[in-house]
Amino acid sequence: MTEGLDQPWAFYGYPSDTASDVFGPFQSIVELWKSKQGTSGEFPEWGDFDFYDFEGWWGQISLTEVSRDPIDLFYVLWGTKLTEWWGIDYTKKFLGTASVTGNTWDQAEREYFSNIVEDRCIGFLTGSLERHARGYIYVRGIDLPLEQDGIVTHILTAFEKYDPADAFTPHLIPTFRIGYTPTSQVS
Repeated sequence: MTEGLDQPWAFYGYPSDTASDVFGPFQSIVELWKSKQGTSGEFPEWGDFDFYDFEGWWGQISLTEVSRDPIDLFYVLWGTKLTEWWGIDYTKKFLGTASVTGNTWDQAEREYFSNIVEDRCIGFLTGSLERHARGYIYVRGIDLPLEQDGIVTHILTAFEKYDPADAFTPHLIPTFRIGYTPTSQVS
């Protein structure tokens, strides 16, 4: 676990074959992602999805293209609700260079996304938007890798706002954990 982050952000990784219901409010999007996987278990490609697949999640989706050496994420899509919540539109920006939370990128997010890409796992993140002058907004998200020809090329993310009294993390020991973790949420 990385200490010293300015914000209470937590990043977790889970095996890609984890049951969808473990992800609580994200069960439907994980089921959708799994339904698009190939017969040999390969991850779906972005082209396997249709706009209408995301009904109920419209505006709450982001899609990043993975850059390597060093790893960074380029936002191809940043939903309208996300822009409203964060107060910034990340579309056509790199997360690492556009981040207003540079220390979070350097201390946690780069490692988190590297693990998702290299270990081919599902990511889960949770935290407040305090660094965006929106500390009253708490968000959590699920990161789902997409691939082409056996290489993770994109990450599909669905976010939701939540009340801190309704904190949720999957009730499964993660394969990795980075960042702040409230002791009440450690499994």
